[in-house]
Amino acid sequence: MESVGAQVRRLRQNRGLSQEDLAERAGLNLKTLCQIERDESASPRLDTLHKIALALGVRTVELFRPDPAASMKDRDAEDMTLLAIRQALMPGPAASSEDGDPPSLDALFQETARIRRLHDEGSDSAVIQTVPALIRDARNAVRHHQGADRDRALTVLAMAYREAGNGLVQLHQEDLAAHAYTLAVDTAREAGDELLAADCVYWIAWAFLRQCRLEDAVRNCVTVADEIEPRSMRQASGAHLAAWGNLLVRASAAAVRNNQPEMAQELLAAAGAAAELCAVKDDGPGPLMTPFGVSRVRTMAVEHAVITFDPAEALRRCRAVPQQMSGLPPKARNRHALDKAKAYFMRDRPGRAVEILTQVRRTHPEWLRNQRYAQDIVRDMVDARARRLPRDLVDLAQFLGVAV
Repeated sequence: MESVGAQVRRLRQNRGLSQEDLAERAGLNLKTLCQIERDESASPRLDTLHKIALALGVRTVELFRPDPAASMKDRDAEDMTLLAIRQALMPGPAASSEDGDPPSLDALFQETARIRRLHDEGSDSAVIQTVPALIRDARNAVRHHQGADRDRALTVLAMAYREAGNGLVQLHQEDLAAHAYTLAVDTAREAGDELLAADCVYWIAWAFLRQCRLEDAVRNCVTVADEIEPRSMRQASGAHLAAWGNLLVRASAAAVRNNQPEMAQELLAAAGAAAELCAVKDDGPGPLMTPFGVSRVRTMAVEHAVITFDPAEALRRCRAVPQQMSGLPPKARNRHALDKAKAYFMRDRPGRAVEILTQVRRTHPEWLRNQRYAQDIVRDMVDARARRLPRDLVDLAQFLGVAV
């Protein structure tokens, strides 16, 4: 199997392009392209590979081939903070069953809501610390209850698995997160809750995006969206529209990254129609499900424009995002702020980009520190400065671990 660098080199040579030609077409520094082709860049940025794929006329996923010679992570040096969540997600066949009566189902739902709020606020280390106990308690409840109460316990367990995955993705543990999300989907289906299962598929596709499994993300989201598509959009509940619309939003995010802008736009337009209808419903997804609405769709439209390297269009679309961004949790608002910062930098307004990132740092420092996207934006700004770096940019770079 070819490495990313070997793939880029082969495709370039097949098209009769020199390295200088490809670098110019992709808008890249020649040194960057040479490093990628020589595999000197251990983890090339997705937006860089997206530019190369556009210049070569291929989908982004065609550049990804696992390198069997890649060194394996030293397990002995693994962060021990993940030990409890690994034990909860993969207890093994000889794991002991919890003794005693589990907490009440109402108490379990309350704990699920608390952990969900931690995720929405960006406190992912707290999620990782607290969710293993919820998983154990929910499993115990499943064993103790029968009938409808067992289904409710399964619902809590599915949500606990989902929140475990959410925390793990933010800590860059995508493989373990994908396992947690898969458990969540299977458990939700066992509970007979197709909308919760769809919500968990939405999240597993997020892990796929982080793994650059773009086609897998599109396929899973579109397949499940087709399965739950409302027979009548106007008669469907708000919760049903939200689950369906979120899948389309996630699929559009993967498609636009894979150089399929027409598909991405079609998916987002369908999600927009669902969002408009959802806005007039009084039975939305509820606090334990993924929020959905007009703000979600319009912030994704901004993200599309950034991904397709059209900052002017991105900033124009920002004006269509509702000012209060109602229904969006803090984490989603912060992600939108990063897109705005990226667009301002691309429009040669780095000062405005720094202001936006600094504000996110003030309100959600833990979340920002874990965002590779934020690090990439700041690194680009540092690299682009020909003169002395301003103090606020230096502070941001040091906070995010970016060399200056």
